Amino acid sequence: YPWQTDDAIGGTWGYTDSPKPMGIRPASSIVTELIEHCSTGGNLLLDIVASELADGRRIVAEDESFVAYIPFFARYPYELHITAKKRGNTALTDFDDSEQLDLAIILKRVLVAFDNLFGFSLPYIMVMHQRPSDGEDYTPLYQFHIEFYPPLRTKDKLKYLAGSEAGAGAYINDTLAEEKAQELKALVDAVKP
Repeated sequence: YPWQTDDAIGGTWGYTDSPKPMGIRPASSIVTELIEHCSTGGNLLLDIVASELADGRRIVAEDESFVAYIPFFARYPYELHITAKKRGNTALTDFDDSEQLDLAIILKRVLVAFDNLFGFSLPYIMVMHQRPSDGEDYTPLYQFHIEFYPPLRTKDKLKYLAGSEAGAGAYINDTLAEEKAQELKALVDAVKP
């Protein structure tokens, strides 16, 4: 089965004050990636990363192995994705020592920036997407990535879901990803690797 690990930090979510992983559940994002791969022969996430790198306005941080960005389709104002840049890096176990260090550094820089954003430990859900563990080769179509979902719009305003968002998955984000990315980038740039 494909698996994704999710983690919720902070009592703002209403069910935990504990900074520990809250559960593992079957992943559904692979369905989207499979459809993209079957229809175009491409890798959806690497195509998104290439597009984000070419545009540049939503890039928050980048190193040799990973890119952190607020995607053009962000559902939350400070939703952030970190994606492995090298094709074939589909799980944590695929990374060499240098890539593991790069991941640790970019994670630390992003998380410190989150905490500096409003001057307190920002609550978020972190979801780590890895390839399925059934032994099949998912290299052509899957890519390791992490997604962060902070629920805050401002220091004291939560992003509440409207009926269309919760019921139909049609999210409404009243902010520009480019502006929020620049806010976070300034904070990430201030964090020494």
